[in-house]
Amino acid sequence: MHWGNLQFGSVAMNVFIAPLALYGLVLGVSSYFWSSVEGTVIKSETIQISRSSGWDNASQVKFSYVVNGEVYTSYRVKINARITTGRSHYDPKYKYLYKVGEPVIVYYPSLYPSFGVLIRGMTAHTVFALILCLIFVYTFKLSSKKLKEQT
Repeated sequence: MHWGNLQFGSVAMNVFIAPLALYGLVLGVSSYFWSSVEGTVIKSETIQISRSSGWDNASQVKFSYVVNGEVYTSYRVKINARITTGRSHYDPKYKYLYKVGEPVIVYYPSLYPSFGVLIRGMTAHTVFALILCLIFVYTFKLSSKKLKEQT
């Protein structure tokens, strides 16, 4: 087996996965210390999103809240271990959990009140990404040990 290739692959995968996993970890854990305010659901709808296997249903929830007299709106239901540039979409069940006009608790960081979410904490995707990082670190250590044994 080419242990150098395994070592390179482990590093390459962690270069892509580790930043997103750490982003999700830091935001997820810190969200338990964020401020909260009552908001209102403005829109809750089913949308069609493109997947590699075709079109799929997802839900999109828009809510508004007021912090220090300024009105904010957000589409973020929960914190994901990925960086999104557009409107967030989630499991179709959220359309039924958050109905238009319903009051909701919005969590936001004090320094960045426009980053409001309805569900705090880490997601399963973040935990999975962290486990993958640990596996790649282990394979890096294992391949380093095997390379030393070969020389």
